[in-house]
Amino acid sequence: MISVESIGYVERLLATRQVKDFYLDVFTLVLDPSQKNFYSDANRGYYYLLTHELPQGTTIASETAILEVDENWSSRGITKIQEFGGQLAIHLPNPGALSQVEFIRAIPRA
Repeated sequence: MISVESIGYVERLLATRQVKDFYLDVFTLVLDPSQKNFYSDANRGYYYLLTHELPQGTTIASETAILEVDENWSSRGITKIQEFGGQLAIHLPNPGALSQVEFIRAIPRA
């Protein structure tokens, strides 16, 4: 379930980009337990990470950002909602370390 706090945070981030008219939904990337590397389809829009329990050593990259999960990840609070744009690439430290990754997806209407 997405919290009102998370949606408000995403709306503030979009406002900093002057994006005022957008469509929001939840994007879930289901991960094959036998794999370590995953790729989403290329897509316009922004993705905001909702999955906060990530194993140390996980890397999430896109056309606009890279996140490397380290030992300080658990203490980051609301700032765990990282912004990514375009195609997503996810690398896990071990196959099966995570079953899915969820994002709020924001697609500008104009």
